[in-house]
Amino acid sequence: MSLQIFRLNEKDFERVKTGFGNYLVARYFNVPNKNFSSGFFAVENGWPFEWSYWYDEVIYVVKGEGKLSFSSPPLFDKTEVKELGQGNLTIIQKGSKIKFECISKDPLVFAYVAIV
Repeated sequence: MSLQIFRLNEKDFERVKTGFGNYLVARYFNVPNKNFSSGFFAVENGWPFEWSYWYDEVIYVVKGEGKLSFSSPPLFDKTEVKELGQGNLTIIQKGSKIKFECISKDPLVFAYVAIV
């Protein structure tokens, strides 16, 4: 595999509708036998997205502002809420339950690396 460089292009986003919420995703690569994939993910204002992580994921906020609500196993009895903005970097641990909410006019956009 040769070195590839990817740049976020709004035209690459595809809309995904699920029972967990609507979101936009631009998947740029999934490396076979390496157990990770990467791309860009966007959550629009008024369309929160909830997810249960069965893998670890690193996210870096590219633009927009939002809130990340999360709870951790085993009891999921405590929910923490953190604000996200451009330049923030975090890891979401396997087993966490999260909710992303966009609080800016423009979508909350972040780069992700999913490590499965």
